[in-house]
Amino acid sequence: MPKTKTIIRNEKGDLITKSCRSEGDESIRKNYQYKTQYNYKHDTRRYDDFGRINKNYREEFKAKNKSREIDDNIKYREKIQKLENKSIIHSNHQDTHELSESELIKQIIGIKDFDTSKNKDHTNSDLSGVNIKSKRKYRQYMNRLGGFNRSLSPVQ
Repeated sequence: MPKTKTIIRNEKGDLITKSCRSEGDESIRKNYQYKTQYNYKHDTRRYDDFGRINKNYREEFKAKNKSREIDDNIKYREKIQKLENKSIIHSNHQDTHELSESELIKQIIGIKDFDTSKNKDHTNSDLSGVNIKSKRKYRQYMNRLGGFNRSLSPVQ
């Protein structure tokens, strides 16, 4: 019986050469190839016998990508149209022609007035709910500028 080499795919989809010595081995090979051909983890139908991607599969893949791109473009256009419609509605409600530049800037930024806080009461400005612990500063006894014979800096 002649010894023949055949190329088949394993479970991962890699090509393997197997030698068949009899007709019984060949039937085993066909059965093995059938089981691995329709493996759900690795779709081996997209490859031909030499490990190249099939043209049919390539065309299907390109068609899927094109349809996805078209869908994405349509969704993007719809979002832009919705935003434009909202901005048109908002601009119709606000009469921007009657406002001056400073009033427009106040409206855009969300500030009520351009006013100074100079000479006004600021008692509530330092109130907060955050407890910040300042790092303790220690007195320096050694290597002081001006020498040892001077008063120490106050403790903070």
